[in-house]
Amino acid sequence: MLVIGVLLALMGFIFYGGLFVWFRRFYSKSLTPPYSAHDLLDICNKSVSASHAVLSSLAGIAITTNIGDDIKFETVWVTNTFAWFGFPYFMYDLWCMFHVYRHHGMNEGLSLSKQLNTFVAANPVMIIHHIVLFFVAFPLTVHYRKNMGDYFVGCFYLAELSTPFVSIRAIMSKRGMKNSLLYVINGVVMMVSFFVCRVCVFPYLYYTYSIYAKIPISKVR
Repeated sequence: MLVIGVLLALMGFIFYGGLFVWFRRFYSKSLTPPYSAHDLLDICNKSVSASHAVLSSLAGIAITTNIGDDIKFETVWVTNTFAWFGFPYFMYDLWCMFHVYRHHGMNEGLSLSKQLNTFVAANPVMIIHHIVLFFVAFPLTVHYRKNMGDYFVGCFYLAELSTPFVSIRAIMSKRGMKNSLLYVINGVVMMVSFFVCRVCVFPYLYYTYSIYAKIPISKVR
């Protein structure tokens, strides 16, 4: 499984990097009027982010809908397969965020080390978030949980369901669409999906496990 996992991880790196290149070529030809290098790269980055979120959500749906009554021990092949393929996204995204940051007007002309220092200073939370997911959540998912709790991993994959709407909102903002009805509708869907998938999911998981284990929800640990 390790060899297959490493191959999946390499495929993930290539996929997300290749998708970024494809979006860059596509938007370079289709977006009018022409955008600055920074804005174009940022839109490409947001598009890849939305694509990853869609894949994560589809994986979450596939997992949660294929688990039966035993939510603790039943397994679905998608769980670890997507972990190996999808978690490299966070390392790709760190590189891409820095790549976009370098093309901001205020950073042009600075040395690479200076750009890196200012990037880290400007984005500490996001950098820590990505590093923790890759170096902590990833090994927990593929190794330390010992194939238990696929259902719960699937629910966490579904937490990405709100991300496409966050990315679309940012892209629409760059395109000057803040006053459009579509922008408002997307914002409402973004807030609802964020609340359901990133807030309500935790009490739901506690409740689901309490039913499975036949214990009061207050005793779930």
